[in-house]
Amino acid sequence: MKKEPDFSEVVDALGKAFTNRGKPDESDAEITDAILDFILEHERLRHRISASSAQARKIDVVTLKRLATWDSSDPSMSTIEKVFQRLAKGRGSDAVALLKATVEQKSLALSNAQKARASLPRHDRRQPMSALVEQIWLKDSSISENRLFHAICRQLKDMDDPPYNYSLNTFKARNPKHSDIPKTALRQYLYRAKKKLSP
Repeated sequence: MKKEPDFSEVVDALGKAFTNRGKPDESDAEITDAILDFILEHERLRHRISASSAQARKIDVVTLKRLATWDSSDPSMSTIEKVFQRLAKGRGSDAVALLKATVEQKSLALSNAQKARASLPRHDRRQPMSALVEQIWLKDSSISENRLFHAICRQLKDMDDPPYNYSLNTFKARNPKHSDIPKTALRQYLYRAKKKLSP
């Protein structure tokens, strides 16, 4: 005997059918009919009632009444509540217009937020040591690792707010966002500076 699909499977199929039937040039009236058909058919399925049965009309009336009188205390549901009420009261065009306006408003808000984030100054995530080594290398591209070490120490002493203090063979970062740099790592910093800045 063929196994009957469970309710979740049927509803899933209904949702996919609703999504797939959409057309780019749909009128507001067509969108209204599609939304209402989806809601009514969902409730019929939930009650295990066929659309062609005598009980379907009764369920449809109850569903429309619930849509018209829905009163949610959740502020985030206020728009969809109004949409359902307008649909249930035969104001389909107004319901679709509200949906479109809400989507456009949220899209604009998202776009503005993205623009605002993009306009913020970008923080340099590199270690300050990278910039120090590059500045020194630009002045002397043949500098050795040992001479680089002494040049960095001199530069740190001349700075009003140096990013590092040197002790115990390590450049100690003053900002906790940055890492301490062991003296032995200068070879890698020098290599990267050469690779980045060499013509």
